[in-house]
Amino acid sequence: MSAFLAGLLRLRLFGYGQPLPPTVREVLEDFVAREAAGAAPEHRQVLIVQGVVAVLLLLGLALHAAGWA
Repeated sequence: MSAFLAGLLRLRLFGYGQPLPPTVREVLEDFVAREAAGAAPEHRQVLIVQGVVAVLLLLGLALHAAGWA
């Protein structure tokens, strides 16, 4: 518990977790919109496959599936 509290304190001391200024948020939102508009359907399919593989890896780790083989 003390390590958790020390971590929270350290994050606050160095400015992590602070809200973004509106101008920075606007620039980031514009960038995301441009990237999404130019994305090909194949890119979306690649992201879906990567997500499925990540879930399978997490399930394998959680269930210790590697030890059964």
